[in-house]
Amino acid sequence: MVCYKSDENPATPDPLIPTSLTTIHWFHVNRPENQLTGVSFRNGAGWWDDWPAGQPYPNYVVRDSQHWVFNGTRLQNGDLFGSDAQILWDETDATEFVEQHGGPRVTGHDFTPTSFHMLATADLRSWKNQQGWATMGIYQNNGGSVFTAATIGWARGLQANDQVVSQITKNVITRLSEPGLGNRGMGWLSLLLDDAD
Repeated sequence: MVCYKSDENPATPDPLIPTSLTTIHWFHVNRPENQLTGVSFRNGAGWWDDWPAGQPYPNYVVRDSQHWVFNGTRLQNGDLFGSDAQILWDETDATEFVEQHGGPRVTGHDFTPTSFHMLATADLRSWKNQQGWATMGIYQNNGGSVFTAATIGWARGLQANDQVVSQITKNVITRLSEPGLGNRGMGWLSLLLDDAD
């Protein structure tokens, strides 16, 4: 198996351009990853150098605490989570959004489905290597559910036994495993998403 990936010149060297077998970034061949995952590294953030000593890691900010994803966490809108377990680490993904009527709303300009429901956000526009956001969310797609934690650091929270991360993960796995909830018993879980290209 050979996969091509290049940020400098997306048209080379993959000889299969422009076919369904092209393996460069999906958005370069009009198949943006947002259409599948709801988020993209193009709107996300990256800090690939060593984290500054003594500087706390960022937190997610809860945006819809009433959603079932947060059941059992006791979190309220505006509460913070994730810094102690360093879940927003190295690279995150995000969708393009605006603040409307007291909450974040997907624009759809980056091909994220407008039904993508934003659950938590992190403003990472101060990150060193790539400035952006992290946007946790969920949406329905073709009868299934897609949840994304939008950070490659989510497993750090599980490894650290972070109670919020563990409870959210349990809620998602439990809900997406139950038949008859509008998801036909199937779901696509993107907890450890780096980038989908």
